[in-house]
Amino acid sequence: MGGVIMNNKQLQHIKTPLNIHVRGHRDRFCDIDTFDDYTIVSNIGIDAARRIVACVNRCEGVDTETLENSPDLATAFMSAENARLMQVNADLLATLKSIINKAEADYYNTTEQLEVIADFARAAIAKAEAA
Repeated sequence: MGGVIMNNKQLQHIKTPLNIHVRGHRDRFCDIDTFDDYTIVSNIGIDAARRIVACVNRCEGVDTETLENSPDLATAFMSAENARLMQVNADLLATLKSIINKAEADYYNTTEQLEVIADFARAAIAKAEAA
């Protein structure tokens, strides 16, 4: 039987992706390592290791509370994506409000100033499209 060699607080900060490494353990046993070869579980059965690694890697980006409180994985993933899109929306809204506030204050009264705001808007659009 394998053993966790990190405490719960350390486990919350694991960097993914996780990998499986066979290092001379008895047959069908292995270690689970972080992408930078830090062992987090040693001498665990290969089938259990594969399942743990697949689950942890697939759940990257979804916080633990969402996983625990969602009725199923699809809901958890949708919740995480919704939170990400809400942040993108908030960023775009802040940019638009800034543009309007400056426009209402007659800040953009030269061609150069209008080009600055166009660049500002283009950057916000690019950030949203990249998300």
